[in-house]
Amino acid sequence: VPEITLSRDSYLEMEGIDLTIPINISANPPVESVHWYMNGAPINDTNVMTSDDSIMFQDLDRMHGGNYSVQGRNSKGDGDNATFLLIVYFDIEFSASVNESNMTTVELDEGEMYTINCSLSSVGSHPPNTTVHIQQSNGSLIYDKLEMNITASRDTYYLCVADNGMNTAYFNYSITVISATTPSPSPTSSPMPSTTPTGAGYTVTVSFGLLIIAIVLSFFVN
Repeated sequence: VPEITLSRDSYLEMEGIDLTIPINISANPPVESVHWYMNGAPINDTNVMTSDDSIMFQDLDRMHGGNYSVQGRNSKGDGDNATFLLIVYFDIEFSASVNESNMTTVELDEGEMYTINCSLSSVGSHPPNTTVHIQQSNGSLIYDKLEMNITASRDTYYLCVADNGMNTAYFNYSITVISATTPSPSPTSSPMPSTTPTGAGYTVTVSFGLLIIAIVLSFFVN
């Protein structure tokens, strides 16, 4: 039965390239057919071309990553599968990316806590040597972590910076701080009307008293 060998059992390749992986077949009588599989299923992709001696990827895509196997057949039967793993690295993507934008704007109240998240997307693969750090847009405050907690105090920018040895990617957090509103002073209470009798009030009272005395005296005189 046919015996197929590969020069490598795994391939780490960058997205977007054209890739050809050759195979060696030893068969007597000669091989009649060669069958290729990805993750256990027959390959059906217009960008992947298979033949009796190789598999070719045009414009390698992250979706091409997976486990591949190839099997030869001749008049004596089917040979054993030869397998390899294909890992496709692609342009750096941050988890916070929205609609392929490299920036997000965050509005925070003054004093509010917020987490700058520079984690990489879990879709696909990033090279193991990929590094990530956080810095302000002026290059200061370098923080070699994926996340950083901040307290909003003023408008500023933070940059997520990732490097995988092939390129560098950036993601920008634009922080807008809403200042706390100064409370308005309480309205001054209007003074209560005075209950102190006025001078006019005393004048009326005294005049009425004198009138009564005059009437009484006139009675005794008469």
